Amino acid sequence: MDLLPRNTALGELALVEVYAYVDIPCLFACRNRSGQHFLAVWIEETADANRWVYVPVSEQRLRFVRSGGIELRDAFTAAEEESAYVVSVPRGQGETTLERVACRSLTDAMLPSAGERLDLDTPTLPAAEDEELVRAADEARREVVRLKLNFPECRRSEAPAKEFADIIACFQALMDAIGHAVKGDATTSGRIPSDVLRQTRMAVTGTGGGSFSVIFAATAANNVLNESLAQDAIAEFIRLAEAGSDLDGLRQAFSRLKGRSATRYRLLLERLAGAESGLDVLWASPRSRMGHTVQMDNRRVVETVKAVSAIDEELAEPYEVVGTLYAINLHSMYFGLEGLREGEGVTGTVLPEALSEVPHPSAGEQYRATVREKREINSLTGEERVRHLLVGLRPLKK
Repeated sequence: MDLLPRNTALGELALVEVYAYVDIPCLFACRNRSGQHFLAVWIEETADANRWVYVPVSEQRLRFVRSGGIELRDAFTAAEEESAYVVSVPRGQGETTLERVACRSLTDAMLPSAGERLDLDTPTLPAAEDEELVRAADEARREVVRLKLNFPECRRSEAPAKEFADIIACFQALMDAIGHAVKGDATTSGRIPSDVLRQTRMAVTGTGGGSFSVIFAATAANNVLNESLAQDAIAEFIRLAEAGSDLDGLRQAFSRLKGRSATRYRLLLERLAGAESGLDVLWASPRSRMGHTVQMDNRRVVETVKAVSAIDEELAEPYEVVGTLYAINLHSMYFGLEGLREGEGVTGTVLPEALSEVPHPSAGEQYRATVREKREINSLTGEERVRHLLVGLRPLKK
């Protein structure tokens, strides 16, 4: 028995993909020699023939069908050309018959059940080839980075807008912090100098398929020696990614890059972990004229978040404040301390270990407080804030 019709107006067909099979393919895609795609569903088997409905689909429409973006029934009843073909393929000798019908005339017995969808991973953007990115970096004398992300709920080459925007913002913030450290004048707080920001600024130059990838290029070209601050920042980022969750490797890296870089790397990893995405990095540099890659699946991202968070806390050196505890709430774990010296007041969060020596501190009493700072960045505004953590509390001897 022939599966595909021969000598019809549909052209010479070749099978592309089978989506459902019960004794014979019941739902499949095919294509003729001119490139026209068809989606076909089996209707019935009679004594003499098998009957099918064929509907012409564009390649883009087929991608949305196979990824679940369009219900199977809608693919037939709301076809792009508003017409379908009822095809009878003989089981033995005989002629194939072909009848063109309006999509609206298709009955329930001829269609997939309502609500049925395919659910297949489907690239809907062309993938950016590694060699192309290396060539682009060399020709423009700019550093190029491709971040390939994979969002589990997206079957097409698409990304959820908020999560995607957060990841891009965190990546740029990390480049700024690393660049500031590489310059040798990094601070733990305050604004990064505009000269550093200008040299580490990245531009989004494209997106690509293969999961979902975003391509960045440094806005500033390399100098005559093919060197740049963006190049140095990306190199440090690659070293961090290669270290994974190895505490010794991360400690060594952040001993150079300081606390702000650790905080911003942690925030990037937290955004990836929250989106259940891994990270596949390709760095194309005109200096090396080759691509450098590093991969982190989501499990490794989650493990690395824990390691970087621990180091982030280690880098936040505690300090003492002596003063009067004017506010304490052990339900919300909030405290307020007015320092004996002018300008030393601090408010923040009480950690459980702070209560080991004084389980029930009293407002109005004087204490020697040990405080640690934790730096956080608002992913929407990019603003940095410091959260104060009370990690120790001792009565002040009178």
